[in-house]
Amino acid sequence: NTSGGFIAPLNAGFALVKNGYKVVLGTPYIEDVHGMYEAQSHGIEVWTIPSLPYIGESEIELFKGFDFVLFNTVKYLKTSIIISQYISSALWLHDPSVSYRNIKKVGFDGINNLKVYGVSKMAADIFTRETGIEPTGLLPYGVEDFYKTDNVKESDKLVFAMIGHIGPIKNQIEFVNAIKKLSCDERAKCEFWIIGRVFDKNYYQELCKAITNIPEIKILGEIPHKALEKDFKNIDVVVCCSVEDMLPINTVEGLMNKKICIVSSVTGIVGYIKDGEAGFKSRS
Repeated sequence: NTSGGFIAPLNAGFALVKNGYKVVLGTPYIEDVHGMYEAQSHGIEVWTIPSLPYIGESEIELFKGFDFVLFNTVKYLKTSIIISQYISSALWLHDPSVSYRNIKKVGFDGINNLKVYGVSKMAADIFTRETGIEPTGLLPYGVEDFYKTDNVKESDKLVFAMIGHIGPIKNQIEFVNAIKKLSCDERAKCEFWIIGRVFDKNYYQELCKAITNIPEIKILGEIPHKALEKDFKNIDVVVCCSVEDMLPINTVEGLMNKKICIVSSVTGIVGYIKDGEAGFKSRS
């Protein structure tokens, strides 16, 4: 899907394939066929392993067929510790604090064999706070360059876009509250796009109520990543209002495409942005 936790390892897979490695993307189920097709189009095999994150002897034997395994969410902590006893493994942290509920029940015996990397300092600090364990280090992601100099915008309106799943962590309602502070004349010169799948239905219902009578706000749903790349030419400003976001990939892609970016001060991207130059930081 379009979440950073998926796109980041997918881009890593693309780079590995280009350098001659065989790459397999393992998942318990296919959430988004577009993501699967994108992986396969770059030469990455996609395997469904329905038992994940739980594993037995058959899954261990399956993993033993690889030289290296990268786990990209903390919910695989126990799995990654087990697999690291057999082959070189790493856990790549992209997760917000809420993902660490009951994490101490997992147990950390054997974790010394596992390399643990935070995608940002924020991600690493959360892991340390919740587990008492220092990660191996930081491992920021890379993104494919899809900036095109010949992009021609299709609308004369100023387009603000907020990209990410719809839920409390992404905080779309704060975006709406900021829009409401604009005058009717100011809003008429703009469009405000909310792009992403519905993660929390109750929050989505609140969001729909909040945008009543504001026709300039458009909820566009989830857009496949490749299609989203093409839509960047029509976006002027990328907005991130998250209450916690490790290293929002859509903001990085916005910066790459020379878009103005407004980011929450409680995200992992703020360390890369000089306020007023590379973008703008907002208090959240």
